[in-house]
Amino acid sequence: MKQICLLSLPYIFLVFGPAYAQVSLRLQDDLQIPSNTWVKIVPDTYRINDANSDGILRVANARNVIIDGDSVALHGAAFAGYGIAIENSDSVTIRNFKAVDSMFYAVRIRHSRHIAITNCNFSNNKRDDVGYIDVWTDASQALGGGVLMDSCALSSVSSSVMNHSNDGIALYYCDSIAVADNDLSWNTGFGVRMYWTNHCSVHDNNCSHTNRLTDQSDCGAILMIISNENSIERNDLTYSGDGIFLGQYMHHSIPNNNYFAYNDGSYSPHNAFEATFASGNVFKHNTANHSDYGFWLGYSFNTVVDSNEVNNNMTAGIAIDRGFHNSFRGDTIAGNPIGIWLWEGGEIPYYSDFDSHDYMIAQCILTSNGAGISASNTEQTTLRSDSIAYNANGVHCDGFANNDAFSGCSFFRNVQFHIENLSTNDIAASGNSFGTNDSALIEGKIFDRLDDPSRGTVSWKPFLAGPPPVFQLSPPADLAEPPSTWTVYASDGRSTTAAWDSTQKKSGSASLRVDTQSGFDVMAQFWPEGTKVAAWDLSGATHLIVWYRASNSNPFQAHSVCIGNESGGYFSYEATSDVLTNAVGTWRQYMIPLSGDATWQRTTHGAVSFSSISYVQVHADTWDSGFTLWIDGMSFYPPPNDVAEGSQPGEFSLSQNYPNPFNPTTKIQFTIVDRQLTIVNVFDLVGREVATLVNEVKDPGTYTVQLDGSNLASGMYIYRLEAGDRQISRRMLLLK
Repeated sequence: MKQICLLSLPYIFLVFGPAYAQVSLRLQDDLQIPSNTWVKIVPDTYRINDANSDGILRVANARNVIIDGDSVALHGAAFAGYGIAIENSDSVTIRNFKAVDSMFYAVRIRHSRHIAITNCNFSNNKRDDVGYIDVWTDASQALGGGVLMDSCALSSVSSSVMNHSNDGIALYYCDSIAVADNDLSWNTGFGVRMYWTNHCSVHDNNCSHTNRLTDQSDCGAILMIISNENSIERNDLTYSGDGIFLGQYMHHSIPNNNYFAYNDGSYSPHNAFEATFASGNVFKHNTANHSDYGFWLGYSFNTVVDSNEVNNNMTAGIAIDRGFHNSFRGDTIAGNPIGIWLWEGGEIPYYSDFDSHDYMIAQCILTSNGAGISASNTEQTTLRSDSIAYNANGVHCDGFANNDAFSGCSFFRNVQFHIENLSTNDIAASGNSFGTNDSALIEGKIFDRLDDPSRGTVSWKPFLAGPPPVFQLSPPADLAEPPSTWTVYASDGRSTTAAWDSTQKKSGSASLRVDTQSGFDVMAQFWPEGTKVAAWDLSGATHLIVWYRASNSNPFQAHSVCIGNESGGYFSYEATSDVLTNAVGTWRQYMIPLSGDATWQRTTHGAVSFSSISYVQVHADTWDSGFTLWIDGMSFYPPPNDVAEGSQPGEFSLSQNYPNPFNPTTKIQFTIVDRQLTIVNVFDLVGREVATLVNEVKDPGTYTVQLDGSNLASGMYIYRLEAGDRQISRRMLLLK
């Protein structure tokens, strides 16, 4: 191949045949490259001012050009002009530049096709850290950065670095551009900016840490304004103002149909993924954690959110104002103040005809959220086969919710309600599982017309049959020991975890360690092991004993303990002294009187009795920063005991009834060792005798008697064996 060396001519007017001619030359301003040319820039460090802002190296009305900048560093002046300017050209390759910086854009390309940029470093060009960005402007108000393409098609930018500028890559009115394997991180405007740009593939790029010092909501890793049918896959969008910002305002009649998959938008101070006034977008297998919102999809419709991870966001996992015909499938949504938030806000110009309606939420896992799902003034919300567990509230509906239907869902251990219906319309909720088939327990977790006559009904029967619940009739000797389980939740959605700590402990095999990044009302709640349901009779207990140890940077401002039941009632014990602050760096034991006192002020909420308790909660608050709290040795005193002291199984003994729970009959076995008057009585929890099963003199031996509870109400009962001066009592549960 012929080689020509021209070191001083500012313009090259050479005509070659179909083969490339390789040209070695030095850079200078206004260096113009003709068609069919392979330019090898002489390696050096160049400092050149693009005086006319028309490009130091120019390709205009040309085709079949290769520009190789191997070991070349080009430094501009005052962040003005362009290192390379290409216009009205076809089949141009730019590769291997060591650096092009201090320009407005390193490369500006207009009205061209088949442009390939690869293995270049176009960092440190025009950059602003402050000021608001108007995302709706075209190329005439471009911000500056690495590469600008205006009205280009069938081109690519790959394996390049464009950091520390306003934009990494800006695409205006472009079509079919491939942006792949680039490092576009640490810019202050956008990693990739797309404006009226369609059919592009943006994949495997690092667009992280795209942010500004001022309003972080106007910058993002990838910006897409009225950009459609693009594929955005496997990009790192973390720590950016928005991971994705997609806007279609005033152009919602144009379907978006963009595909977002395997991107990570976590740790964005605004939204991990935002798509507004948009339709037909699909989000699959993305990660949207630790942001303000995981997904903000206001005024969007016909959107699919499928198999994404949406955890520990500050305000909500997924939020949509006035959206419709959207579906969520197989998403994992945990640790958010609201998991899925649907509502109809106030009207805005041009969109007054948008209403919130027609949502399908299927096979999602919603756990440890403040509210799993909140639907306000939203009609036709359908839930299918979702797992809604360990939330402070399961599903909340209010406003004019209408034609809502929930089926095949598992509601389990939601703290307040499984379903809260504050609307005036009914909710069809048959065919769901509630972790028990005890109607009273289920109804206690559902708020509807039975609780407030002005509300609609939740029609939850028939429910899916399941095995009878296994009840834990007495609290364990230490609640803060495995195999018990504890769930944790922070009211602001910040990351909060619970784990057993076998090193830092006060008693037993381990303590419970709660770690949180939040400072606002962090709650830890005890649950029995496995799927057991707690049904404790604490009427004989006088104190709750607990050890605390804490570590934090700011003093604790509030602390309370709640003891409650499955029906929503509870006792709250609010500490009036610096209980947790005094436990910073050292173990402290506290005895909380169940009657309350000056240090532990007791208030009663709802209907609750110590004869039927199912949970204990610990709340802590610093109002500012995260903390670590260890809990150990938590127990009730005197300890509730199913068997009275003096019981000697195998001699004088009273066995647990079988079956237990029972309906309507159960058998009771007892053993006596002397001939004497023997009495077996049954009492309710207030001490009234409801049945006498034995009252006669009996010889030594083992006997079995049967209780028929057909005429008794569901609930807990005490049965007692008396023989001579000895007696034993046990508890049993009748479930109808």
